Amino acid sequence: MSPFGRRAHASGTAPGSTAAPGSWGTLSAPMARSWQQGEVSPDLQALDPGFDVVPFVAMAEATFRDFAVGWADGKLAALVGRFDEELLSKLQAQLDYAASGGVRPRTARIDALASTVISASVANGERARVRFEVTGLSVDRCLPTGEEVPRTELVQWVEFWTFVRPLGAVAKLAPVQCPTCNAPLPPGAGICHYCGGRVAEDSAGWIVSHIEDYR
Repeated sequence: MSPFGRRAHASGTAPGSTAAPGSWGTLSAPMARSWQQGEVSPDLQALDPGFDVVPFVAMAEATFRDFAVGWADGKLAALVGRFDEELLSKLQAQLDYAASGGVRPRTARIDALASTVISASVANGERARVRFEVTGLSVDRCLPTGEEVPRTELVQWVEFWTFVRPLGAVAKLAPVQCPTCNAPLPPGAGICHYCGGRVAEDSAGWIVSHIEDYR
């Protein structure tokens, strides 16, 4: 479990106690990123021929980054619809508990994020499990003064996120042209290399249902 005590085995579907508050934060430095593909079930591919692991990873990482911002700000309302409601409520409770003590643990910087889709399958709904390997710097922010005190040196930790969606949901096919300048796009592109425009990332109905946090 992460030494930050953050979101350990947090789930919106499985019973259990709420984990103690921990740390997370904004991305204040450019991120190195890499990903690998695990096993994609033929059943899922048959149900959704448009499922492509590359844009799925882009969506998962965008959700990861947006959660980091919300965790640092102490407000997760912007993630409604992208997280299981019960899970989001538990996570917000952790943030509120930390704030009641006058401290907000957070990750001030993330230097690297490596993502691995461990599996994508059909079992009582569609399910995909993603492993995030993160390198970052943790600090404590004192809420009354805004002062930040480093908690650790640059460290690495691992998180496992489970994404689910109802059976029969279908992903949009990845765009082949930039919506801004119509230049051709390579598979999984998030930014057009011609005009610098951002390519919309479609969640395709996937929501986060479970998070495990390890160091």
